[in-house]
Amino acid sequence: MWWKSCPEVNELLKTKISVQQFMIIVILFTVGTSILIYPASVAAEAKQDAWITAILTTGIGLLFIWLFSALGSIVPHLTLIEMCMKLLGKWLGTIAAIIFISFFYYSTAALLFYIGNFLTTQMMPDTPMITPIILYLSILALGVYLGIETFARFAEVVFPIVILLLLILFLSSSPQFEFQNFLPVFEVGIKPIIRGGILIFINSFLMPITLLTIFPSHLNQTKQGRKAFIMGVFIGGIILDIIIVISILVLGDYITSIEMYPSYVLAQKINIGNFFQRIEATMAIIWFITIYIKMFIYFYGTVVGLANMLKLRDYKPIVLPVGLTLVPFSLLMYPDVTYMQKWESTSWVPYALTIGIFLPLLLLGAAVFRKYILKENLQN
Repeated sequence: MWWKSCPEVNELLKTKISVQQFMIIVILFTVGTSILIYPASVAAEAKQDAWITAILTTGIGLLFIWLFSALGSIVPHLTLIEMCMKLLGKWLGTIAAIIFISFFYYSTAALLFYIGNFLTTQMMPDTPMITPIILYLSILALGVYLGIETFARFAEVVFPIVILLLLILFLSSSPQFEFQNFLPVFEVGIKPIIRGGILIFINSFLMPITLLTIFPSHLNQTKQGRKAFIMGVFIGGIILDIIIVISILVLGDYITSIEMYPSYVLAQKINIGNFFQRIEATMAIIWFITIYIKMFIYFYGTVVGLANMLKLRDYKPIVLPVGLTLVPFSLLMYPDVTYMQKWESTSWVPYALTIGIFLPLLLLGAAVFRKYILKENLQN
């Protein structure tokens, strides 16, 4: 075979996490940035029917998660980059691997921009954007350096905190529900309902392809991992559906659509007896945790993918240099928020569809062909 993994890099596969830890990671990854940002994009198109968009998107998204899990199950000992190299051959595999690694790198920088923009516009307006980016990147790089086992234990610890804070947010917002905000149902028609789900579908149900950097090669029980993958995305999708529903019930479709961070504004609106109010810090904490989980997977995929391609003895020596390049890139990639929103609604869509649909289907087709037609043993 032309391509063979570096033995030292393959030592990474000895690092195992439990199925429960993996499902928690999947849930938090799915929630990710979407919990704070995407109610606005859904409401802008679907208006008061945003809740219909959310439910339909979750159902369709699970079909793609099933495909991703099927791909991982065919070659359970390989990471995503190794799948590209083994299944697609030397040249095509290298191109696919570079596309994935570039995407992981870009996504890490984009999430750093989100963090910097959120903190400097909502919480610390007098702070230069570079400050929160460097601080957050330092924590991220440390986590990636410590490895996937430490990260999985961290996710296991913070998961109950996230669930508790979500329950507080959901229950405390219920006195302000205005169910007439749902009416009239289906007023906008089917096309806006479909358009409204595109971004949340891409970011919450196509981007989990990134999780193939750890699924199922890092799981101690690969057979149960597939069910955990699907269930984790389902639970994460339900959480996002609830956030969108509550945003419409409390804020209405217009305010939800014009605010950049509608769920943060939602938390600011909470007021129970003029005593329990303005709990926006709750939403901020949830978002800081979930975006860290998502950013970790992207950055981990970047450095491990590079280590696999370059046959490095270990990925850890490149964590710092790759991380340092993220600082200027995250600051320069978007001139302003308006440019970011325009780019995400236009250029981002075909790019993400290539990453989340075309390449996974190409890999799955190659895996099925080689396993069932050519009768190759892909388990070794």
